[in-house]
Amino acid sequence: MHHFTSSRKALTLIELLVVIAIIAILSIIVVLVLNPAEMLRQLRDTSRLSDMATLNSALSLYASDQNGSSLFSLGSSGVTYLSIPDPTATTTNGTDCSGIGFPGGGSFHCAASSTYRKSDGTGWIPVNLSKFSAGSPLSVLPVDPTNQSSTNLYYTYTTNGTSYRVVSVPESQKYLIQAKANTCLFRSGSLTGECGSPINFVQGAYVWNCFNGDPCAAPAFSSSTTAGDTIAVCGSWAGSSAGDALTSITDSAGNTYTVSSSSKQTMTGPDYAEIGTQCGYATNIKGGADTVSCTYRFSNYYSCSALELTPANASAPFDFVNIATGTASTPSAGVSKIALGGEFAVAVSVLDDGIGTDDFTIPGNGWTMGLHGAGGSMAMGLEYQATSVRSLLSGNFPITSTGGPWTDSMIVFQQ
Repeated sequence: MHHFTSSRKALTLIELLVVIAIIAILSIIVVLVLNPAEMLRQLRDTSRLSDMATLNSALSLYASDQNGSSLFSLGSSGVTYLSIPDPTATTTNGTDCSGIGFPGGGSFHCAASSTYRKSDGTGWIPVNLSKFSAGSPLSVLPVDPTNQSSTNLYYTYTTNGTSYRVVSVPESQKYLIQAKANTCLFRSGSLTGECGSPINFVQGAYVWNCFNGDPCAAPAFSSSTTAGDTIAVCGSWAGSSAGDALTSITDSAGNTYTVSSSSKQTMTGPDYAEIGTQCGYATNIKGGADTVSCTYRFSNYYSCSALELTPANASAPFDFVNIATGTASTPSAGVSKIALGGEFAVAVSVLDDGIGTDDFTIPGNGWTMGLHGAGGSMAMGLEYQATSVRSLLSGNFPITSTGGPWTDSMIVFQQ
């Protein structure tokens, strides 16, 4: 009789552990390579791109069909409409979005939860698509796949009354990189300034201690400016009489400047009859050595800050202007607004506390302080930032204050 012995052996405990470890390592490698979370983000971004195209097509059809009719309306200029519903809304009129944490004041609009997907004008986009002669091109309005303010992932709609813009924000690394290179990728619409190179800071020149009618010229730019660029100029003042203003801006290169009347903001302080701020600009500059000067009417103290920026939109330089006044860190006028990626924000402020203990502070969140001067009971400051994909910008300057009044002017340049 022959006896056969098996050559197969059971796995030892060590061998089993090694196999388990190899499987675990391979699983980690697969997860890292495939990155399912990133793939889901990319899928949502693909949906956002599709929604932008869908909304642009529907709005374009409506505009071409209804433009000129008595019922034609693209919504209110100066308002940012959000795709997020406000559960506190009790009527189809919606709210100012304060119920979901946005600053009130009328710069934002949120539809009611019961109507925000409707395309009859009561939805988050205030356009009655049902007026289209062939019937509404959309049965419901698309919204962001996440649609939450806490994640900054929601759609916005703005209009100037004749044109419109719809904006989304990507979340995947793949599309964030693409959107940084092409800032109009996740936008659609007919408003100017949709596509172009992001606006960036080149150099600045600042002076704050001009007084009693002396010429207020900022130091010459340290380097020659580049032809075609934009120069943003902001000034602040404190005087013994009311009614002052930044009356004109000139420079040694002979560029033509526009002073923005809508950027002027004034307030009465404890030591000065009027403190104020105002801004202006020159686009498509000549280039070369340059010194910028600000002219005021009669103030006792004033500043002049000039920033060279890469080219802004020459025909429509501003996306928006925002002004505010307040005491301590609380604004009493002006509200926050949304700036788009590739834009550039400049803010100038003056503070009069009557004591000399208060000052401006750097807020972070992308802001850089260019001008900072303080003396007596007064402080002046200027800050700037190139905006991210979507930035909620406030009209009030960060201030360390026990109650001193301040004014602020903010201009946001668009591509």
